[in-house]
Amino acid sequence: MMRLSVIAVTAVLAAAPFATAADAPKCSDVVAAMELAGGSKSAEQIAKQLNTSVEHVRQCWDEYDTARKATPGK
Repeated sequence: MMRLSVIAVTAVLAAAPFATAADAPKCSDVVAAMELAGGSKSAEQIAKQLNTSVEHVRQCWDEYDTARKATPGK
């Protein structure tokens, strides 16, 4: 019985990082929050506000910024 409990707890702890990654906000939501802040909030503050990682916020912003710069006429 004890062994089964240990296996169950280990499985839950091992799956926890995957569950939070699946719940990450869409990049459009991250970009909207960054633009709404108007530069007054850091990536860390936006990540905390959206309950996601700083890496996710930075990745979304970098993708948006690259696409914006690649668009001619803007």
